[in-house]
Amino acid sequence: MKSRVIDNPLDEDKIDLIIDTALGEKVALGKESNFYHRFTWTADEWMNNWIKPTVPEEGMWKFDYMNSSYNILYHNDIIEGNNGGLGCIIPLEWENQDPQTIMLKHWDTRRLMYCGDDRCEYVDTKEKADFKCSELEEDLVFNWDRSKMLIFDVTQLHTASRFDKAWKTFFLGFLV
Repeated sequence: MKSRVIDNPLDEDKIDLIIDTALGEKVALGKESNFYHRFTWTADEWMNNWIKPTVPEEGMWKFDYMNSSYNILYHNDIIEGNNGGLGCIIPLEWENQDPQTIMLKHWDTRRLMYCGDDRCEYVDTKEKADFKCSELEEDLVFNWDRSKMLIFDVTQLHTASRFDKAWKTFFLGFLV
């Protein structure tokens, strides 16, 4: 599956409806400004109804509302439960940055995370990957735009653009 940028089928009313009525409990991610809300069953149903005509792959999408004030560097999204093979980023708001999601020409069926010194490691074994992150070629650069969304292969290594003293909110979904 090739990662791609497509038109966002959600208008402001649909986005507001989800944020105002259909977010579950808030879960902290370290710093207070980094958190997510899982979508309720109702919100996931709405999202599937709105997205399926645009992305008709088999399975159901599960979403979170994310707020982040730090960039997550090189990683893939091989995470338990993401067995549908696709992820989705729907940009909502940001400040003090021009966010990008940079898809790289590297795919792996094991979970990879950045570990410093221009390297990634396999999460399951802590073994260092045999490449330097900065030497990987870019496959696709998604410049965040509220009218677009990124559909991506969860096995593809990607990174966020670097930023400091900034934040962004977005919907993050996975086909399960």
